[in-house]
Amino acid sequence: MWQKFKELSVYKSISIRNKIVFSFLVVVIVGGVIALGLGIKLFGKTVLEQVHEKVKTDMNLAWMGYNQRLKGIEDVIVLTSKRFFLKEVILVGQKEIMQRELQKIREEYGLDVLTLTDKKGKVIIRTRPPYFTGDD
Repeated sequence: MWQKFKELSVYKSISIRNKIVFSFLVVVIVGGVIALGLGIKLFGKTVLEQVHEKVKTDMNLAWMGYNQRLKGIEDVIVLTSKRFFLKEVILVGQKEIMQRELQKIREEYGLDVLTLTDKKGKVIIRTRPPYFTGDD
C-alpha cells in the first residue's frame, strides 16, 4: 500500500520537509488516539470502582443505623416490660390505665406501634387505632 502511495504523482511533488511533517502528524494523531482510548478506559474503570465502593460504604452505614435503631427499640420494649406499674395493672386488669401508660411510652420513644400481647401473641392492648383486642 505504501508503495502505491509513493507511485502517485501527488506524493512525488511533495517536498521532503512536508513528508516529514505529514509523517510526524500521523504518528502524533495515532498515538493521541491510542492514549485517549486507554485514558478513557482507565478513567471509566477507576470511576466505576469508586462509585461501587461509595455505594458499598453507604449501604453499610445504612445497615448500621438500622440495626442501632432496632436495638434501641428492643431496649425500650425490654425496659417497658419490666416496669413495676405494668405488672400491677395487668394483674388488676385496668386496661384504660395500661393503654394510657403504653401510649405515653410509645410517644416518648417515637415508636410507630406499641402493642401488648400475651405469650401466644393474642393482643391485649393497642396504643393506636383500631383499638381492637383479642386478635393476633
